[in-house]
Amino acid sequence: MINKIKPKVLLDPPTNPVRKFFFQIIKSKSYRKIDEPLKVCGKNVSDIFDWFIMSTIAVNTFILCVKWPNMSDKSIKIVDNINYICTGIFIVEALIKIIAQGFRYFKGGWNIFDFVIVVGSLIFIAPTFKKQKNTITMIRAFRVGRVLKLFSKLKQLQSIF
Repeated sequence: MINKIKPKVLLDPPTNPVRKFFFQIIKSKSYRKIDEPLKVCGKNVSDIFDWFIMSTIAVNTFILCVKWPNMSDKSIKIVDNINYICTGIFIVEALIKIIAQGFRYFKGGWNIFDFVIVVGSLIFIAPTFKKQKNTITMIRAFRVGRVLKLFSKLKQLQSIF
């Protein structure tokens, strides 16, 4: 039974000042506690960052679900622009985490999931793929899967399952 538990080894935070700064933004739970967390208006930046990303996931999921027959060109453009903004935010999130954690970023299951979605989003947003509606619909359904990340962050949602 003890072999199956596989306790997590807490790693030391990065010593490089740039990586340490980005590390303070993400505050990964697989690292030892840092000296002084970054604060804005008395709140930890890492908590603000987490809520911002979770809110972006919720908005992006809603936007990906918004589609109806005979949608006006203006509505399509608004939905696409919000989708591009969310994709940009997810790219920045992945870059911050990669800078902060280095190659350890790719050891986390959620990080790999996010990275695959970000790369897939970049590939399928390209204008050459815009004309292939089945491909776009498939990647939209895949990106809605980011909602599952909310379950890993919110303890109230975990109690449901």
